[in-house]
Amino acid sequence: SFYWPMVALLILLSSLSDSGGGILSKSGMLQRLGKLSFTIFLIHQLIIRYTKLFFKFFQLDNTILFVVLTLVGTILISILVEHYFLNPITQWLTKRIQPSTTAQ
Repeated sequence: SFYWPMVALLILLSSLSDSGGGILSKSGMLQRLGKLSFTIFLIHQLIIRYTKLFFKFFQLDNTILFVVLTLVGTILISILVEHYFLNPITQWLTKRIQPSTTAQ
């Protein structure tokens, strides 16, 4: 239920801009979220499940709080996973896969 209004807002903002993105292209936060999109995709379902367990354990029934905690938790954990896991693994693999220059 939150997806379509946000998509409509993003399309409206980008269509009203002068230079292909305008407000959106100048927003560092949206660019950072774009870079995190793969990690968010990997993490979101896990965070949703643990947030549901947390709410069930403490007998909470507040949808807005659930959405906010899930969104914030997903973004924060995605930043941590990217910084401490994905970037080091990517750097290590890049060094291992690149052909050595001395083997010519």
